[in-house]
Amino acid sequence: MILLALIVVTLWFVWRVYHLFAYTTHSLEDKTVLVTGACSELGRRLCLELYQQHQANVIAWDLSRLRLEELRREALTTGPNAAPGAPAGKNFFVIMNVDVTSRIQVARSIREMQSHTVQTPATAAAAAAPVSGNTSKIDIILNAAHAVPATPLQDCEDDALDRLHQTHAGTPLQLARSLVPAMLQRKSGGQYVTVVHSCMAGVAGGVRAAAPDYAATQWEAVGLHGSLQAWARQLRRQQQAPGELACTLLYLRDVALGVPGAPGPAAAADPEAPDGGEGSAKAISESDRLDWVAADAVKAIARREERYGMGLLDYVLPLGLALPSPWCARLLRCGGFAAEERLGSASGKA
Repeated sequence: MILLALIVVTLWFVWRVYHLFAYTTHSLEDKTVLVTGACSELGRRLCLELYQQHQANVIAWDLSRLRLEELRREALTTGPNAAPGAPAGKNFFVIMNVDVTSRIQVARSIREMQSHTVQTPATAAAAAAPVSGNTSKIDIILNAAHAVPATPLQDCEDDALDRLHQTHAGTPLQLARSLVPAMLQRKSGGQYVTVVHSCMAGVAGGVRAAAPDYAATQWEAVGLHGSLQAWARQLRRQQQAPGELACTLLYLRDVALGVPGAPGPAAAADPEAPDGGEGSAKAISESDRLDWVAADAVKAIARREERYGMGLLDYVLPLGLALPSPWCARLLRCGGFAAEERLGSASGKA
């Protein structure tokens, strides 16, 4: 184990040195980003970071129209451009009420974007901001939608399994099939971003080790990332297209998922603690941490990194899969995955 730990640390150091020179930051200004799962704790912060800090155009997908309107209002009335005397933003923030567990709704929404028929009703707070834009030209697809099983596998209905698969693999595949070919026809190309919350699911006691339905769909997302770039290169050669597709895998195990059954920022605080007490401090700390994770994730997208993960994941994962199960479990505990196991257990009991 000492030798393995030494190997992991050495690989991490080599990677950090390589990382300084391998990636350059690309501007996201005026890029159009489609974000699924936009109203989750992670999705909301990604949308705000892209729109307010990087001046990107945002198309936000989520199931709740009310929460989408609240998100858009927050994006347009807070941030640098909301200061008194600041010029009105020229970038658009479009919201679309889409159920990503429905193939039919996803297909219809894609057609709406491609035909320029998407328009968000203006509000008094957002009267000076664009409410529509060129939604047919998608530069970045950001799959942030996430779902967790509500019941154990033995009690799970077929429809629930289908929804889990559609969220993590079906909808991302529909988006890739429909939007990536158009990206390749542009010289600027495009980018496809996959967010995975637990690619260690089902591996030697990782998060939700006893949820094979969840583990299977998380690994589907990882497999999609691994093969999508090769498919895009093949398609580019066949069509003699000028653009390229950059693929980024974000493994954000440190993010509170912000989905039913998972502890979010509000759950981090002790409800009985007085204002300004320990509970309030925990809530503020959790919120700040989520903001930092989202900001760092967007920076990784701007650098077009192939993989971005918290801690030593990029090295723990391949080593863990090559080891016998008891060694892998021990390595995961040494790598800090025990806390993740507790998070999965807590959300499963909620």
